[in-house]
Amino acid sequence: MRRMKLFLFLSFNALMLLEAFENSHETDKQALLRFKSQVSEEKKVLLSSWNNSSPLCKWKGVTCGSNQHQRVTGLDLGGFQLGGVISPFIGNLSFLISINFTYNSFGGTIPQELGNLFRLQYLDMSFNFLGGGIPASLFNCSRLLNIALFSNHLGQGLPSELGSLSKLVTLELGQNHLKGKLPVSLGNLTSLRKLSFTDNNLEGEIPDAIARLTQMEDLILHSNHFSGVFPHAIYNLSLLQSLGMYGNAFSGNLRLDFGNLLPNLREFSIGSNSLTGAIPSTLANISTLQYLIMEFNSLTGSIPPYFAKLQYLQTLSLSDNSLGGLSAGDLEFLITLTNCTGLQILDVSFNRLGGDLPASIANLSMNLAMLSLRDNFISGSIPHGIGNLIGLQALVFSGNLLKGPIPASFGKLSGLMGLSVHTNRMSGEIPYSLGNITRLERLYLYNNGFEGIIPPSLGKCSYLLNLHIENNKLNEYAMGGRISVHGDAYSFGILILEMFSGKRPTDEMFEGDYTLRSCIRSALPEQVLDVVDELVLHNGLRVGFPAAECLTKVLEVGLGCSEESPANRLGMSEKLFNLELGKNNLRGKIPVSLGNLTSLRVLTFSENNLEGEIPDAIARLTQMVVFYLDKNNFSGVFPPAIYNLSSLQSLGMFGSGFSGNLRHDFGNLLPNLRVLSLGNNSLTGPIPSTLSNISTLQAMGIELNSLTGSIPPSFSKLRYLRQLYLSGNSLGSFSAGDLEFLVALTNCTQLQIIYVGFNRLGGDLPASIANLSMNLNQLDIESNFISGSIPHDIGNLIGLQAFWLSENLLKGPIPASFGKLAGLVQLSVYSNQMSGEIPDSLGNITRLELLSLSNNSFEGVIPPSLGKCSYLLDLDIENNKLNSIIPHEIMQISTLGSLSMSNNSLTGSLPEDVGRLENLFGLSVAHNKLSGKLPETLGKCLSMKKLHLQGNSFEVIIPDISGLVGIKEADFSSNNLSGRIPEYLAHFRFLEYLNLSFNNFEGNVPTEGKFKNATIVSVFGNKNLCGGILELKLKPCFTKPPRNSRKKLVIGLQFLFVEYAMGGKISVHGDAYSFGILILEMFSGKRPTDEMFGGDFTLRSCIRSALPEQVLDVADELILHNGLRIGFPAAECLTKVLEVGLGCSEESPGNRLGMSEVVKELISIKEMFFKARRGARR
Repeated sequence: MRRMKLFLFLSFNALMLLEAFENSHETDKQALLRFKSQVSEEKKVLLSSWNNSSPLCKWKGVTCGSNQHQRVTGLDLGGFQLGGVISPFIGNLSFLISINFTYNSFGGTIPQELGNLFRLQYLDMSFNFLGGGIPASLFNCSRLLNIALFSNHLGQGLPSELGSLSKLVTLELGQNHLKGKLPVSLGNLTSLRKLSFTDNNLEGEIPDAIARLTQMEDLILHSNHFSGVFPHAIYNLSLLQSLGMYGNAFSGNLRLDFGNLLPNLREFSIGSNSLTGAIPSTLANISTLQYLIMEFNSLTGSIPPYFAKLQYLQTLSLSDNSLGGLSAGDLEFLITLTNCTGLQILDVSFNRLGGDLPASIANLSMNLAMLSLRDNFISGSIPHGIGNLIGLQALVFSGNLLKGPIPASFGKLSGLMGLSVHTNRMSGEIPYSLGNITRLERLYLYNNGFEGIIPPSLGKCSYLLNLHIENNKLNEYAMGGRISVHGDAYSFGILILEMFSGKRPTDEMFEGDYTLRSCIRSALPEQVLDVVDELVLHNGLRVGFPAAECLTKVLEVGLGCSEESPANRLGMSEKLFNLELGKNNLRGKIPVSLGNLTSLRVLTFSENNLEGEIPDAIARLTQMVVFYLDKNNFSGVFPPAIYNLSSLQSLGMFGSGFSGNLRHDFGNLLPNLRVLSLGNNSLTGPIPSTLSNISTLQAMGIELNSLTGSIPPSFSKLRYLRQLYLSGNSLGSFSAGDLEFLVALTNCTQLQIIYVGFNRLGGDLPASIANLSMNLNQLDIESNFISGSIPHDIGNLIGLQAFWLSENLLKGPIPASFGKLAGLVQLSVYSNQMSGEIPDSLGNITRLELLSLSNNSFEGVIPPSLGKCSYLLDLDIENNKLNSIIPHEIMQISTLGSLSMSNNSLTGSLPEDVGRLENLFGLSVAHNKLSGKLPETLGKCLSMKKLHLQGNSFEVIIPDISGLVGIKEADFSSNNLSGRIPEYLAHFRFLEYLNLSFNNFEGNVPTEGKFKNATIVSVFGNKNLCGGILELKLKPCFTKPPRNSRKKLVIGLQFLFVEYAMGGKISVHGDAYSFGILILEMFSGKRPTDEMFGGDFTLRSCIRSALPEQVLDVADELILHNGLRIGFPAAECLTKVLEVGLGCSEESPGNRLGMSEVVKELISIKEMFFKARRGARR
């Protein structure tokens, strides 16, 4: 009975277990079928074995446990390229230990149900399109050893719960969109060996808790926004082998004992940060170091020669720092690096390395593939032994001070693909041996002094894509002034046959007439797959790829190139992609044979002396993408052949001599243009409206031509337009509709530059310009006929850096909203009809360099707030109605170079602080109401070249300005200055104009230096001056005045009498004309060269028309108010004097008064008007 009970009990348990197994087994199956249902339809075929008729554990990618339950423990779908989303039913696979979903296209989010898999140890969902955040439930999976979610779209921050996965060994979360800071709880993951956060948006400092991760071997933090000094916690991770911190914002110095603290590093990458200080010499103690990358920082000091100890070093990249001291010892490290026999990449470009290039660089590693020393200050020449570096693939020495020739030994570097020595001081001929570098793709020799011919041997460089030899002294195209199209293609053809057949012409199978060529020729096209290398056929070709057809065409090119007869070979020109010959001395016409280069994509002839018309053969270059003809001497109409180049993206023809109209369908024929530059030619006619059909257009320049008509409003369709240059034409018709295009351009949201100045645009300035692109930084509408006012909302254009509206018909005030344009550098509204006060808000534009408001009607005060514009170079507010004092704040702008305030009504004195303007080269405060003493500090403005102080009431003496030795113009006229004329003025070597007229100077006038030239110096109207050269017509200086001399001369008339009364007899052969003009100048205060005179309106006609009724209107006020007695008949006296001046200065010499007549007239006037005064003095 007991046995029966036991049997029944065991049977019951077995049935229960069997039912449980079947239930759990069925749960796994259903979960996977639900998973399959969420996979995209086109990929479900890859899971065709997932069905009810196949055993679960034999399903593709499914692994079951070895126990009796046969539960699903592994799911490996890596590389299946499945789409769709991950089903939440995956959470029912409760025995799962490992999940591999890498290299699929799953979207959606990581299901929360994943947190149910408490047995999970390995999770890899890298290279998918998963979004959302990392589900919090995942941290329930406490057995996890490996999490890899690399290259997805995961966002949000890192939850602090991450620190609960204490068994984690690998955590890879790179290439996502994670943000925020690293949680301190990361320090709990003490088993971690690999941690990667590369390419996310993480920020902040690295927490000190990282120091607890002492098992760490790989720490990768590249391309985030981390900041702060180099994390001290990292120095505690002594087992680190790979440390990647490239592209963050780490700063500060590295510790001197860096290499001692991290002795096991193999890779150290900390480029593109903000590190300072020296490279720790202890890095040389890391004997395992293979890759050292520290470029794009601010490191200083020398490059340690001790790097010679790094015997495993393969890559050393220190470019874009400030390493070196521009001295001879800077390149010592290059000599020691010859010990690093495994070195493959050496890049120390963009530093401050000086000294001669050591010849020992020829002894660097034979494995060296890339050597870049560009943009330093390295002198000397390239050593001949450079040909020893047979492993070189790229050599970049550009932007240095190298001299001498290109060594012929470069021809030994058969694997070289890039050679750049541009922008040095190299010379000599380009060696023929460069043609031996048949793998060469890029050759940059421009900006040197190379001369002679372009070697035809370059035709053997069958892979050449970019050839830059502009800006040298080359004067021929190969031989005979034409481009050679007969390069040696044979070796290139054989190379093709070798590459695709896997055979060589020297193989034993070939002998007699049976050659590599005949073998392949006989197989085409039917048996082409039989002669092709199997590695080519099985190297990743997509399903359905037409391999036979493609390979037939490639091998036909190889056969064509390797024909026995050179005349029958394909020319290398048919494979040339780039031909760049700009900035040389090339002459003559473009050869018609250029049309044979049908594979050309880039063709540049800029800045040469080419002439003639563009040949029609250019129309055959239908693959052309870039075509530059700028700055040559071409002629003829716009080349019709160009209209055939529909693939063009960049067309540059600036300053090349083309004329005629553009075709109206221009935009339809060249629909792919991005850059169009036709400026500075002689184009006529309207702008083709079809340009607006070029949807890709980014930059359009047709400035400095003779275009007419309107600017098409349809430009609003150019959504990518950034630059529009149309200035210097005859666009517009002075009418209201001319500015319609400005309204339309508000749709071009990427617009940065608009130049439409110097045209015939009329109408009111539309208020909608305030709605132009926020990216707009330059707006030029100067020298047109635009009316209206500047809209108040102009402050919306916050990107504006330059705004030119000068020489228009604008009215109204300067809007206060200009103060919002914090980045504005230049503001010019001169020569308009604007009014109102200058707003204080302009002082908020602290980056302002030029402010030009002249020739308007602004009134009120000069805002003291302008003193905040600490970068201001040029302030021009002359010819307005300003009536304040000059604010002393203006004198705090130490950068000022030009300060123009003339022709206003400014009062007060010239501020004493003017001497602080050490960079001031031009100061004009003429014709104001300024008074007082000139400040002594004026002599500290040592950069002064032009000083205009005339027409004020300055008094006392000229201060000591002897230090202004560079001055060219100085005008002190029409003030109340007194004292003696400073002698040092005579010795200002650059002085071209000095006007001291109409002041109260006294004493003798210097006769040396500049005072020898009466065309430079003017001293009229100073009644107490004497001496000087005869041309100044001053009275002689006496130690004792003669008995009958006069103590005081009344106005300029008495001065004339003295000149002719004291000198004895008058020469009757004197030049009466100059004397007549002198009289007119003295008594009118005007010059024949004044701006007011032009055409038929001259000084003579002005005075003649005023006599006699308006004589007082043309007389100088200083004469009328300078001591004349009450009741003196000034009008009658001045009329007679001026009639003498007019009589002396007649156009015809025969009609002029003789000098004897002049004397009689002057004596008569003297007797008539001054007899009573003379009698009174007796």
